[in-house]
Amino acid sequence: MIADTHIHTRFSNDSTAEMDEYCMEALASGVNILCFTDHVDNNINDSGLHFYRPDDFFENLESTKRRYGDKLIILAGMEFAEAHYNNARLENLCRQYPYDFVLGSVHFWAGDLFASELAESGMPLKECFDLYWTEIVKLTENGGFDSLAHINFPQRYFGRIDYNEKLIKRALTTIVNQNIALEINMGGSLVLDKTILTWYKECGGDLITFGSDAHTSQDLAFGWQGVNQIAKQMGFKIVYYKNRKPVNVPLL
Repeated sequence: MIADTHIHTRFSNDSTAEMDEYCMEALASGVNILCFTDHVDNNINDSGLHFYRPDDFFENLESTKRRYGDKLIILAGMEFAEAHYNNARLENLCRQYPYDFVLGSVHFWAGDLFASELAESGMPLKECFDLYWTEIVKLTENGGFDSLAHINFPQRYFGRIDYNEKLIKRALTTIVNQNIALEINMGGSLVLDKTILTWYKECGGDLITFGSDAHTSQDLAFGWQGVNQIAKQMGFKIVYYKNRKPVNVPLL
C-alpha cells in the first residue's frame, strides 16, 4: 500500500489542483490512500489567511468519495499552521468537521516572516534556525495535532540546515510523549534527514507519516520508495490516520 497524507488542492491558496486529478493519478500510479490536507493559514502576513473554506472543502471531498471511494481510501485532513497561537480555531474546526488527520506546521517565525523572506533577509543561519527550533518546541508542547509536518522546513529555502540538538530532541521527546507522529516530507527540495530521524528513534519515536506535499497531481507520492526503505532500515512504522487514529501501512 502507498499512502500520501500531505496533499494540497485548490482549497489551498498556493494550488489549483482538483481532488479528481489526484484520484486519477493515484489509480494510474498505484497509490492507495490519499489524505487531502489543505492549508489552514493563520499568520496575519500570510497570503492564505482567510482563504480556506471548510464547507466547500468537505462538499468537494464527499463528491470525490462518491466517484472514487470504491477504489481508493480518501481521507479528510488539514495542515494547520502555528497551532500554538491559534488553539481556538483549531479546536473549533475539529469540533465542527469530521477530520481524519491534522498536520501541525510552522511557516512564519522571527517577526512574522515567511521562511523565504528570512532566507533573503541576511539573518545569520544559526540565529534563524534557533528561532525556528524554538517555535517548533512551542508548537509541539501545545499539541492538538496528529503529525509534525516538515520539521526541516527552512532547509527548503536555505539549502542547508543548522541543528540545535537540545531543542530538536526536546520537540521530538514531546511528540513521542503525546503520541504524535513525525512526518517525512519530500516536498520541494526537502530530503530525508537521517540525523533528525536518528534522534527521533533515540527519543523513542516510531510513528512516521509520509507526505509528498504535492501541490500538483504530478507530484503525488513523490519520494515514497526512499521513505519506505528508510522506515524498514530504521524500524519505523509508516501510518495514516482515520478518525484521528493511526493505521499501519504495510511496508513494501
